[in-house]
Amino acid sequence: MAEQLATAPFWAAKAGRTAITEYGPDGETRTVTVSDLKQKIEQAASTLSAAGVRRGDHIALAGDNSLEHVFCLLGALHLGAVTCLINTKLAVADQDALVAEADCVLIVSDHPKETNLPQLSLSDICDAASDSVPEYKPSPEDLAMIMYTSGSSGLPKGVPITHAGYSWALRRFTGLAETMAEKTGIVAAPLFHMNGQFHLLNLLSCGAHVVLMKQFSARGMLEAIDQHDVVRVTGVPTMAALMAEIIESGNPARTDHVEQVGLGSSPLSKLLLARIQAAFPNAAVTNGFGTTETGPVSFSAHPDGLPTPATALGALMEGVEAKLVDGPHKDEGILHIRNPMTLKGYWKRPDDSAMRIDPDGWYITGDRMRRDADGFYFFVGRADDMMQVGAENVFPATVEQLLERHEDVLEAAVVSVPHATKNEAPVAFVIKRNTELSEEVLKAFTIKNGPAYAHPRRVFFVDDLPLAATNKIDRALLKQMAVEQIGGTL
Repeated sequence: MAEQLATAPFWAAKAGRTAITEYGPDGETRTVTVSDLKQKIEQAASTLSAAGVRRGDHIALAGDNSLEHVFCLLGALHLGAVTCLINTKLAVADQDALVAEADCVLIVSDHPKETNLPQLSLSDICDAASDSVPEYKPSPEDLAMIMYTSGSSGLPKGVPITHAGYSWALRRFTGLAETMAEKTGIVAAPLFHMNGQFHLLNLLSCGAHVVLMKQFSARGMLEAIDQHDVVRVTGVPTMAALMAEIIESGNPARTDHVEQVGLGSSPLSKLLLARIQAAFPNAAVTNGFGTTETGPVSFSAHPDGLPTPATALGALMEGVEAKLVDGPHKDEGILHIRNPMTLKGYWKRPDDSAMRIDPDGWYITGDRMRRDADGFYFFVGRADDMMQVGAENVFPATVEQLLERHEDVLEAAVVSVPHATKNEAPVAFVIKRNTELSEEVLKAFTIKNGPAYAHPRRVFFVDDLPLAATNKIDRALLKQMAVEQIGGTL
């Protein structure tokens, strides 16, 4: 039998201790203790059962961050149902398509939907009694949930996740129990995304108190960190950058009590790392790497205790295999990876599965990595983001790091656009510190300090960078904006 993901790891904290504090946009809070959480999980399982859901059935969970979202997810796991986590920011037609593809028998959501499927409001998820559903005991390959890729191009793909695979990933972080037991961590990333959900379950499994933000705002997160004595901050680098920007602008924020800042899901430049470290002066700042397809754990501290270089993702974690393919040498190339959480295939997408999973079970990440002599891995760029500028290959991350070396650049994002003679060329969106900084000055800086072919052909100054539903920079929208600004082609 596999571990029961729903409850088995979560009760390290004392029964009367607060397990989760829901933090609303205006600072309003609701709390649930460890013992109350157990009861709510059982009630949610009973409610789903009363609605006709049986073990092995698929349900769609389309809800924003809330206590009820947690109750529903864990209640479904307790029952043995498979939760399909729907991004509520997707177009309604795309949400409907995913629900249909996943063979769901019930939709649980914040808002009623136009559908022939039975529906249940999240606010009613704990309406039933709590004594009628025994805890499900899964087999190793039984599905726990279907989580969806970010869907930056095309309809998101469903990633089946087993109880055994997810439990394996949670066990990789058992060391957190020593530092986080009965302390407080914060989760602001959406729970339909691996980053937010895994951090939530991980903190609960360590006996920690979790502050769950209903929706992210940098100012609100800083206030919650102060009010609840948060010692572990989690999220994606963009979220930390927005908090750092508030602190840099002269707004006071109490952050010196934060001990850990655990980031992931997107790269971290040296400049951004320095800004985050300054914003959280006493914290150990780490940036992990994971994918929906392989789970959130791939790299960690070096087994020989070597210090992790700035911006490195870490050394290969125990139980994870990796190889670098199609690069200039054995220590650079596209990362192929496999571990006990790696998917065997996308849900009902055989063509996509064949493209991204080789016959030996290696997942082809599409991320170009570099490995140094000590075994530390560094992110180079997304293979599908790479642009071909004339005869040269250029990664957006390379141009962004070059731009951020300028003292008046706060943050930069680079996308490719069509070019009449070069095929493609970089265009940059920049948040600047100094209002006097001009496009001409910044372009000249990049030509002087980097390869001329990689300089951005246009620089657009913006007050902020648009975020996708996962709180990462929305590069698809930026590319659309760039093409519109240049009139289609440079």
